Amino acid sequence: MLTQQSIRDFLAQSDYDIRESGNGRWIDQKCTPDVVCAVADFICNYVADDPSPGSCPFTSKEIWHSEYASQYVEAVFKKPAPKNKNAKHEYDKFFQQPMELLAYANVLGKQKIKGKNYYWVKQINILEYIALRERNALIFLVLYIEKTLHDSGLWPFFHTFLQSPSSKTYTEVRNAFFNFTLAYTKISKLLECCRIFTKVPLLRQIIFGNRLVFAVQGGYFFMVNTIKKVLLVFKWATLRKNLFAGFTLQSFCVTIIWV
Repeated sequence: MLTQQSIRDFLAQSDYDIRESGNGRWIDQKCTPDVVCAVADFICNYVADDPSPGSCPFTSKEIWHSEYASQYVEAVFKKPAPKNKNAKHEYDKFFQQPMELLAYANVLGKQKIKGKNYYWVKQINILEYIALRERNALIFLVLYIEKTLHDSGLWPFFHTFLQSPSSKTYTEVRNAFFNFTLAYTKISKLLECCRIFTKVPLLRQIIFGNRLVFAVQGGYFFMVNTIKKVLLVFKWATLRKNLFAGFTLQSFCVTIIWV
């Protein structure tokens, strides 16, 4: 049974410095715990009958057209059938982005052949841990994100924000991330930086990982430091209660940093 320390030990074996790799897709819009967990599960199911999963290459399209994945995304995520041509762009992102994250984390291997990305399983035990439940995927993402930020020299900005959350420190960490991404990756639009920073798990999951407390009111997810009682609020339509087992939901007077 893998533990959080097992995940840390695995991540410690790699250098995820974005300044060296230039890979702006180390995390992306669809890389939320529920989606990453599901895609990891689909891959585990796809290679389950292969005695050597690492020798079984696959594409994102092969995963999304598998019977297990097709039934799951329709039933759980309420998406159109994967074979629906009008849904192709949505499914490209839904499957490809988590697979790119898992490849950058070295959970999957990746090779481009004639313009097409092929993947294979490098660490089946880590993949199975992520696939087991959303909470595991959240833990993995938090540790992976923090390790990447440390390796890339960005962590001090996030640490300052977490220690002293305010409009000022939020603006500082956001601007640092935007400037870094534009300087060291092929991403060239501020809107795309914004999607990665606030609309996907980057900042949000770091906050979860540091066990800041939560109050849910009117569809908004209030993130509150239990001691300072100040943090931020944003809308998260897909809030899943099972991610927060063991936490006590409390109501606070919250300083709203942004909506």
